[in-house]
Amino acid sequence: MTYRVTKTYTKQDDATFWPWEQYGYRAGLSAALAEGRVTSHVLSEDGNTATTTQEWSSKSVYEDAAVAKNDDTLVSQQTQWNTYMSLNNISCRSVQEDGTTRVFNPSTQSWELE
Repeated sequence: MTYRVTKTYTKQDDATFWPWEQYGYRAGLSAALAEGRVTSHVLSEDGNTATTTQEWSSKSVYEDAAVAKNDDTLVSQQTQWNTYMSLNNISCRSVQEDGTTRVFNPSTQSWELE
């Protein structure tokens, strides 16, 4: 059974690039897709808002990789993204299938429970 995670990113202006538009910032997600841990990744952009929906192969696979941080590649990528988002004032809200919601706090470069 898959596990869905939806993230909504917001940036301040058209001059700011999205994190995934930066060289090397997709490595963790690309590896998870290639290995079948993420079964689907859909991105839709509308001006300064972007929504990404990820279907993980299971909730435990998502938690091991993204929450428990047992995946060095994803941890490295998330650190890059957090720094980039903080420097460019990009916000994000992550909603998991079980209702858990986290928001990115640019001032602390961390994800906090909503």
